[in-house]
Amino acid sequence: MKSSVVTLFTNSDINLLLASETAKNTDIYGNLYSTLQHSNASCINSQNITSLNFDKTAINVINSSRKELINNISNEWYVTQSTSISDTHCQLCNARNKYICYIRNKNNNKVLHIGTSCVHKFPHIEGANDALKRVKQTKANELLIMRKNDFISHIGDPIPIFQDLEVQLSSIPIVLPLSLEHGLSDSFTSLKDIYAHWLKYGIPSIAETTEQFFNVLHSYQNTYKEALSFINQNHSTPLICKRQYGLWLKQHNKEEVYNNISQNNGIFTLQCLQHLYDSNFLKEHQYLLDNFLSIYSLKIYTITDSSIEFIFYNEDKFHNVLIFQMPTESFMYNIGSYIILSQTPPTLIYNLPTFKLTPSLNSFDTIYLPLKRLFRNQGYDIRLRNSNYTDTFYFRLSDESILPAKHNYIFNILKNSVFQSNYTIAKSIHNIIGNIKRSKNWISKEQQEKFAGLSITIKNKPE
Repeated sequence: MKSSVVTLFTNSDINLLLASETAKNTDIYGNLYSTLQHSNASCINSQNITSLNFDKTAINVINSSRKELINNISNEWYVTQSTSISDTHCQLCNARNKYICYIRNKNNNKVLHIGTSCVHKFPHIEGANDALKRVKQTKANELLIMRKNDFISHIGDPIPIFQDLEVQLSSIPIVLPLSLEHGLSDSFTSLKDIYAHWLKYGIPSIAETTEQFFNVLHSYQNTYKEALSFINQNHSTPLICKRQYGLWLKQHNKEEVYNNISQNNGIFTLQCLQHLYDSNFLKEHQYLLDNFLSIYSLKIYTITDSSIEFIFYNEDKFHNVLIFQMPTESFMYNIGSYIILSQTPPTLIYNLPTFKLTPSLNSFDTIYLPLKRLFRNQGYDIRLRNSNYTDTFYFRLSDESILPAKHNYIFNILKNSVFQSNYTIAKSIHNIIGNIKRSKNWISKEQQEKFAGLSITIKNKPE
């Protein structure tokens, strides 16, 4: 049976060895360099090794240390410049290459140009990996350019097409029915996907890709015509959702609310309005809101996405206006959505826990003045410590003792008094005084003087 021939050194190995200095060391490599220099061998294999007059040292290196030798030779070289593109022959393997690298020897200054297959073969050449990355990127860029050119020559430049469609979609003034919404968005997405798929994979054929693209584009155009017809018929419909508010819902992670509006042919429902607290939307409907709130002597003062401030104006009851506030989200959920739909809110605004009196010295003075007599008739008062409205306390007239109270609790009492009857206010104050009389946390006048200048810890909250 004839034994197979084993290749020990390829043509590339021999050419790189002869262009290098390492193998000239006869102590380590014997007559390997000189023998190859004077022979015409294109390779060394198990069949011709004995006919090439190698000495024993050279034969041992060829048979046992090829890897180490090639690594040492490779270490003499480095890539000198970026990948060059040229249809030429590799100086190591003689193969024709479009992509080549230039390498220089550190010891003898020789320069070679080699193809990418040989760069792969000798990874120990300094900069080889980076060079291969550049070649890979160059190939990818060329392929991308070719596919783009092919697409443009058959279909046209898709970028202006996509830009025109984006302008069309962004200029739609109202939220469309779900079928039209999905029809337009799905078609637009499919057009971009067809183009992206062609650029990435180059399949299916350009002819099939062209047919797919124009079929989807035609479907988009038909759907857009239906959308325009719907817009013309419904853009003035009361409570139709404008596009800007639909986008607000999406931006605030309320996609489900947006879809519910779309399913309702773009018309707001109560459940949808309850989740729309965009300040611009409220300002657009402020005349409706103010008209309803005026029944309760309230008027909107300022609106932001986070809170609304209300002016309470009742000249018969108070000498100054009062400012109340509540979160915009809470207002729309409980009050505003009903008003805009011409429905009566199930809860009066001033009964909501989030409807609060804005703390200020003016608010305290304005509301407490009518209540002061009721407190003082029973021997008590409410005062502010150091003119700071956040530090409130009850004051006992008989011995000037004080009982700290949380200012939020005090201002809640004051807020409630604005909208309560005189009978309810008197009864509420009677209950408050009954509770504070039983408190064991009163601070005597002597204790106050002892701890003058120190903040007082609030130990209890009167019920």
